[in-house]
Amino acid sequence: MNSVRLCQAAAFSVVTTVALLGGLFVAIWFARLELGIARGSLTFIASLVVSGGLWGYGLAKATNQDYRRLTAVGAAVWGIIVFVFAVLLEFVNAFTGALVEVFSFLPPHLIFTIPFVVSTFVISSTASFAMAKAMGRAHLARRAGIQSGAVAAVAFLITDLVLLSQGLEPGVRVAGRSGMLTVAFSGLAAAAFLGGGALGWVLSDDGSAERMDSGEATESAPGQSIQR
Repeated sequence: MNSVRLCQAAAFSVVTTVALLGGLFVAIWFARLELGIARGSLTFIASLVVSGGLWGYGLAKATNQDYRRLTAVGAAVWGIIVFVFAVLLEFVNAFTGALVEVFSFLPPHLIFTIPFVVSTFVISSTASFAMAKAMGRAHLARRAGIQSGAVAAVAFLITDLVLLSQGLEPGVRVAGRSGMLTVAFSGLAAAAFLGGGALGWVLSDDGSAERMDSGEATESAPGQSIQR
């Protein structure tokens, strides 16, 4: 049983990392081409929608589900929620200087880390919740969302702290923009891989362990007989 769950978790990890992180990389690459606000936004959204659709398609193939439904859900949820949080993070980034002055008692890199960790949790939990619903696992949707979001957020945070210990600190001029992107993509890669694995692990729980425990308790209960 655990081997089956591990296989599904591994499949979800690979599909999530390749589809979502790859799509996000393409979206940011297009965003840096200076296509203008309108064309740049449309290109960014299109990249997210395609990557979200590929995510849903990959999960459908990994679980023998209806690929049309999961592709549509993945495209819609990922495209919308990531675009919304990308706008919010860009807004926060515009006021980074002011935030550093207001929260001068905090290390500058935390101004970068905290919004990303929170965004990672909300995005991952929302997308996982929606995908669990689309897979017909409504009874596991809340658990899948919370656990996947928590694992993804912790993965991003740990990766950020590890890179920080190596001197790669966002917000410091020595690191520059490339330093920030390195930390962001490294953290997001860890979040996608482990968050996707957590989603696959939760959704592979068919309740057999609970049913086995319940059956053993019934058999061992004294003075009970089976009514036919």
